[in-house]
Amino acid sequence: VLLGSFVSLKKPLEKSELASTLQLINRASDLSFMAVSVYKFKWCDLVFAPSTLWQFGIFDTKKVDEIYQAGYEHACRKMDKLMAILEVVQQGTMRRPETGATEKEIPGEDGDSKPGTWRSKLKGLLL
Repeated sequence: VLLGSFVSLKKPLEKSELASTLQLINRASDLSFMAVSVYKFKWCDLVFAPSTLWQFGIFDTKKVDEIYQAGYEHACRKMDKLMAILEVVQQGTMRRPETGATEKEIPGEDGDSKPGTWRSKLKGLLL
């Protein structure tokens, strides 16, 4: 079983929040990094992507307990899906072609796994 984790979620922005060239370049860089990560999710059986983490910055070391708690709670909510995947693997019914499992889990905007939601939204942002 291959688990993925993505903790660099970005909140949707209003046009007014991209007022400077630097802000626009930073956003483009963030979206590029996100696109590369989302592309790799197709090889994962389950992706953990807590939707509340967008509010924390990379240097928010004083909020490490809040960040940990958000990740822990998200993982607890995913436990049923993880156990179901493990059960399928134990039964030997999960088909693994060259890459990935038969069913892909892609995090939706609320952090839950919903097939395709995130990828299509990201594609809309990039095109």
